[in-house]
Parts: sequence; structure tokens; C-alpha cells
Amino acid sequence: MQNYATLVSSPYYSRLIAGDDLLEFQRTVLYGISRVKHKTDEDNQVLIDEYRKAVDMSFINLWDLEEEQDEMHTTGEGDDTFFSVLVPAPQNLTLERQLHKSILISWSAPDVPNNAIEAYDVYVDGLLNTTVKATERTRALIEGVDSAVVRYTFGFMSTTHGMVICFKNNVALPLLPHRISVRSVTGKKRTSRDAACTMVIGQDIPIAPSCIRATSVTATSAIISWLPSNSNFQHSVCVNNVEVRVVKPGVYRHTISGLTPNTTYRVSVRVKNIKIPLVEEQPAKKLEMISSFVDFKTLQVGLPDPPLDIQVEAGPQNGTLLVTWLPVTINDAGTSNGAPVTGYAVYADGKKLLDIDSPTSDHALLDLTKLQGSVPKAITVRTKSFESLSPDSLPTKIPVELIKGPRSKMKSGMDIGLALT
Repeated sequence: MQNYATLVSSPYYSRLIAGDDLLEFQRTVLYGISRVKHKTDEDNQVLIDEYRKAVDMSFINLWDLEEEQDEMHTTGEGDDTFFSVLVPAPQNLTLERQLHKSILISWSAPDVPNNAIEAYDVYVDGLLNTTVKATERTRALIEGVDSAVVRYTFGFMSTTHGMVICFKNNVALPLLPHRISVRSVTGKKRTSRDAACTMVIGQDIPIAPSCIRATSVTATSAIISWLPSNSNFQHSVCVNNVEVRVVKPGVYRHTISGLTPNTTYRVSVRVKNIKIPLVEEQPAKKLEMISSFVDFKTLQVGLPDPPLDIQVEAGPQNGTLLVTWLPVTINDAGTSNGAPVTGYAVYADGKKLLDIDSPTSDHALLDLTKLQGSVPKAITVRTKSFESLSPDSLPTKIPVELIKGPRSKMKSGMDIGLALT
């Protein structure tokens, strides 16, 4: 430490030299939280909540990076992606024992070939604590997790009726909660997600998920994500208090579709199949303890984008024109700007010539005999969304030789036919 004293401001450096606990230093310097003595229970709970919020917010920043990397992965870019949805996370993360300033945890390896995972990284409050090789036992003794004189906590016990919280006496756990996460690490150094294998330990630990948020909101859909307090929990996703999905342990994200445009929704994520003594007869209190929610508003339905790269060329037969275009980009729900794409409409100088009822169509064959009146100068194409239409595409001029020649031949043929009659 002395060799790098100039990198740390003198007040902080003095505190470390004086022997301050590193975790206490981390709480104060990184999160702005210090342990306060002689406070009331209410004050202490505020302190715990602030610390937990600060730690969990670090996972929000990781999610932003992960989602950006996901987008790169789906586009075939980013070969060095750090986080990957393709890396399976460990399972059944368990707190086995609490020792003096340390804890013993264990987990189960994911169901993958033996050589798929190289190691497991164990994180405490977002910081790497230790690494366990995949060839070793899936257990870790985490040092530096201080225990306070807290003589009660609760554990979890599985029953035929679900998960039951059991209060235990004479068990010392940290006064401030700690978030423990385990990542799978592949040979290419790609890792699984923290939120897929995580738990919070400590006094008055939360049951409800935290950091719930709505992203990628469109007119009809949204992605809901959250940070579980324990990845062994099942969670139910409810839209306006109506359960729409139950996700299995280790899942922390769900896409909700079929929403109404320009509408406000409340989506809550609740811990599923858990019983809490002392509050089972108080449904409202229990619901508050096991659920978190987020409010968001879907976007207004916009008009779809017009197609691109309109081309006009001679058709396969005399008297025809072939119009081609690059179809509008649509998402998995078949929408563009929140509007369902149902087809295309072809125009000549603003006059509709033809409807194409296919959202993936990329061409139209025009019959020149239907071009009445003056010779058209340009072709445009619009994207259809039921009765609505996108703006015009960029106009594409029709080469004069493509239309005057066929029209002249057709007119001459008609004149000859009339003369023969």
C-alpha cells in the first residue's frame, strides 16, 4: 500500500493505515455509508436500505453493459463479449455456514458438458472475492464478511406447500446485508449473469426482488427485468394485478406482449410459493414484502416506415413493369414503429396502382394497360398497416424508354385492330 500512497487521498489513506476494516472502508468511500452507533431500529433500517440500494444499483450498470453486449451478439459482432446469455449460470446457491468474518457457500454446476465451464467467480457486493476451478468442489469460503451481534435471522425450508421461512435463534449474520453472486466462466472468459445465481444475506434481508424496470418499451410490448433477492425463488409476473407468467428459478427477465398502445401499466414481480410466519393472516402486508412493481406507459402507435431502395425495370412480358424494393424492417411481433405491417401499396405519381397484402413482399408487377391518361413520371411505395399507410418512399423515376415504347406498341396494335374491324 505504501508504494501507491500517492494514488489515495490522505484522509482515506490514513484510515487504511490505522487499520480500518476494508469492507467498512468500501462502504464509506464507495457508497457513502458508514456504520452509526447508538441509532434507533428505524435509523438502522434506513442505513441498511441505503446500503442495499447502493450495492444493487451497481448491478443496474452491469445490466446496461450486458444488454449492449447482447445486441452486439445478435448482430454477429462482438466476438469478445464478456457477458453472454449462452453461458449457463450455476444453480442452487446456498449459505451453508456463518463463521467469524466469513461465510461458507455452495452451489450446483450447470447441466452442461464437463469441459464447458472453466471456473466460477464469486462476487461479494459486486466485487470479485474468489475464483473456484470447475474441477474443484463447488464450494467457497468467503473471507472478510463481518458478522455482527445479531442473534436472529431466517432461513428457507422446502415443503410440499412451497418455500417456508423458518426463524432461527443464535445465528449471527452480518448487520448490513451482502449480495453474493456466482458466475460461470468459460475458457474464452465469457461469464454468466450475476442475477441468475445470487442471494442476499444479512439481518432483515429483503424477500422481494429489487431494481425492477421496464425496457425496450414499444406500443405493444416491454421487457421486464429484476434483481432477485434469491435466485432460488420462483417469481410471478403480474400485469395490473393479473398473473401472466411464472418464471422458474434463475430467470430474471420476461417480455410482455399484447399490450395496448398509449396505455399506463403496473407490472409487479412477486416471489412465488413462499410462506412467511406472523404475516400469513395479513395478505396486504405479505404482498408488500414479496413483491416489487414498476409503472410505465406504452408508446403511441406510429406509422410504419416506408420501404427503401425502390427500383423500376422492364417486366418479364411486354407491357409490364417490375417494381422492387427493400421491405421495411419489422421486429418479432411483426411491427414497425409499433404498427403491424400488413403489406405494401404501389403508386404512380400519387395514384394507387396496386395493393400487395404481404408484409415480407419485395416486388410488384405492373400492367401498363392500367396506366391511363398521361405518362407517369415516378413510382413510390408505401407500407400498409391495415387501413393506415406510411409516408411515401423516395420516388424513383420511370425511364421513358420503359413506358413509351410498350404504350406506343399497344396503341398501334389497337389502331390496327380497329382498322381490321
